[in-house]
Amino acid sequence: MQDKELLEKLHSPHENETNVALKILYKTYYHSIKRFIKNNQGSEDDAKDVFQDAIIIFYKQIKNEDFELKCSIHTYLYSVSRNLWLKRLAVADRETPLNETHEFIPLKDTQLTLLYKAEESAILMSIIERLGEECRKILVASFFEKKKMSQIAITLGYASEQAVRNKKYKCMNSLKDLAKGDAGTKELFLKS
Repeated sequence: MQDKELLEKLHSPHENETNVALKILYKTYYHSIKRFIKNNQGSEDDAKDVFQDAIIIFYKQIKNEDFELKCSIHTYLYSVSRNLWLKRLAVADRETPLNETHEFIPLKDTQLTLLYKAEESAILMSIIERLGEECRKILVASFFEKKKMSQIAITLGYASEQAVRNKKYKCMNSLKDLAKGDAGTKELFLKS
């Protein structure tokens, strides 16, 4: 399938088409990312994690109306994966010259900042998904939807803003507990 067709399917309002396109992306491009990461001190699990994050970032980027893909999907996914892997190596103090397996596009500082924010959002969302439904709704509404406590109280049926704040505080503590032991999430919570 050509890049243009894949992009059309990823933009489709039909979940079936989007899922097919995501599977094709995985099947088509995962192996080159796995080879790159394994050639650069990584494991197959590292490759799976990095590629999954790259797919999430790519999907979020193409949903953004301002985003314009100026290279092939493969080059973009490789570049994002490469940058994510470099960041992980830096966090683990394992900087090393890379064995490149594909051409890549160097990302500007603003693009890297967006990339890291998207990665942090993906990490945070993956942990939030492990919380109970009530915590998930409060944290998603607060952090991702940027809703005020008064709006959240009305939407979720809480008696007051303070009740939402109290629950959010408890949810944040649970979130931090879940994040312990994971290098990527430790770094995320050290910033906050």
